[in-house]
Amino acid sequence: MKHDPSKFIAELMLRDDAGLPARLAEQEAALRKTECLNVNVGKWVEYDLDYLFAALDLSDADFGARFPNLRHVTRREREQLTATIKKHVGGCPRCSLLQEHASEWDARIELTCRDHRRELPRAKQEADEGEDTAQEGEHRSGTALKTSPAIG
Repeated sequence: MKHDPSKFIAELMLRDDAGLPARLAEQEAALRKTECLNVNVGKWVEYDLDYLFAALDLSDADFGARFPNLRHVTRREREQLTATIKKHVGGCPRCSLLQEHASEWDARIELTCRDHRRELPRAKQEADEGEDTAQEGEHRSGTALKTSPAIG
């Protein structure tokens, strides 16, 4: 099992801000009260837009190499999709709110990581050591073989 620092970061965020769960619930409630003006475009806003826009901005060769099933989508078409999504986010109440929440969440994660920069490497090391111990136990008991997708 690969180490995932997101749980540790979430715990730090909750420790630093006890009101966070309530605010997240309020944000979810606000999103449920708003409707997307164009769900065909709005569905793209559910993704990490920075990543999506970076992927769409790749050269044709890089885009085709990373997304072979979408190799046929031209750079011009990808630019048009990016412009369409940006325009939609700017005018759609739900998608605009969703992006606002995502930006706030990203800033909160960055702040938490910055405030706890000394704790993160130690936590990763402890998790990695725990992972190594767990994997040794799996190999000894045969659990790794029983749960391996290749073995079934």
